[in-house]
Amino acid sequence: MMAALNRHAIAKMGVGHMDCSRVSEHEALVIVMIRDLGRAAKWEGPVSGACGVARTAALIVGAHYARLLLVPMAALAQMLAETNQLPACSIHASDCTRFPNE
Repeated sequence: MMAALNRHAIAKMGVGHMDCSRVSEHEALVIVMIRDLGRAAKWEGPVSGACGVARTAALIVGAHYARLLLVPMAALAQMLAETNQLPACSIHASDCTRFPNE
């Protein structure tokens, strides 16, 4: 997933240092995409809820490389959904934590 973002992103993606307590805009986008894929896999079926994420992926890396981003992202999302560790809420909420157990 990170290799696809690094090699094929149309614009450079900004990622903060590990010790940074704030989430960058690009990190937030990836977190929301993973959350939405996980919710789609767990509650809606893998295809129905993932259409918006697929369109977003095409905007990030181009339609030709979207699958290279979505396959590992979907695998991660499914694992997080199965273990109830999907990101907790929308990044837009001011009281949001990244994960439910934080």
